[in-house]
Amino acid sequence: MTENNTTTGRYAGKKVVIVGGSSGFGLATARELIAGGARVLITGRTRATLDAARAELGERAVAVRGDASVTVDVEALADRVKAEFGTVDALYVSAGINGFAPFEATSEELFDKLLTINARGPYFTVQKLVPLLAEGAGIVLTTSVANVL
Repeated sequence: MTENNTTTGRYAGKKVVIVGGSSGFGLATARELIAGGARVLITGRTRATLDAARAELGERAVAVRGDASVTVDVEALADRVKAEFGTVDALYVSAGINGFAPFEATSEELFDKLLTINARGPYFTVQKLVPLLAEGAGIVLTTSVANVL
């Protein structure tokens, strides 16, 4: 990639929030967007992983520690996004966890944890960030069980 990609690339001038952007699909997406000229704000729950991702992505990335399943963290994220970007062109929610047990052995605790992180978290993340979406912005939600295939 050349220096010019940050001003003339496919995503030049775009601002993207990637929830769960410190690893996996989220980090891979952040790499591609930055290579195309975008600025990204990534989130992650683990400080060390988040810091490593931020170091790899460089100055066009902002890293915010937070848990998408915790309302206070999502509200703080919305405040930070507004302060950093004002509005955003895309929101990509890639945060989630896997937890598997046979149907008859699934505990209420596991069931509640999966729903909180994989359904409630994305729902309220989108709810809090919708007011910050620019005209024509997009939202992408992903889930995957690729790690067990």
